[in-house]
Amino acid sequence: MTGDDKKLDGIGTGVVVDSSGYVLTNWHVIAGHPDAVIFMKPPSGTEVDKRYAYYATVVYANPLPDLALLKLTQAPSSLPSIAIADISQAEVAEDIHIIGHPHGQLWSYSSGVLSQIRTDYTWKYDDGSQHRAKVLQMQTAINPGNSGGPVVDDSGKLILALKVCR
Repeated sequence: MTGDDKKLDGIGTGVVVDSSGYVLTNWHVIAGHPDAVIFMKPPSGTEVDKRYAYYATVVYANPLPDLALLKLTQAPSSLPSIAIADISQAEVAEDIHIIGHPHGQLWSYSSGVLSQIRTDYTWKYDDGSQHRAKVLQMQTAINPGNSGGPVVDDSGKLILALKVCR
């Protein structure tokens, strides 16, 4: 989540890519913000619990591929991280799994199929920012709030951080 005590500017999803506290998300999730609050899913249920809230700073942001890397200032002990797949091994018709927060509905899961791989794809957002990257077209339920969330293969490896075209 980005914003301050008075106004929530944005909500997105991210994925822990290193157990020392690095979190991958989309650039448009954190654009214009030097930091964010990250809520980890509690051991049970889906309610936001302040005991699982962590302050993070933006350590890398690249608008061209729409990616950002955040670092938790105090990572929880034994923080699990996701294994990363080789995107060149992704195949059309492959089953995929998505975790995110569509429309603010926390920790949702959907599944679908990889329907196209687009190399050097370009797009822009309403704010005028222009982007280019290798992207995956998917047939699955995704909405604003899923951005930055993991798209994983059947073995649980990260294929990419999800962007939702607006």
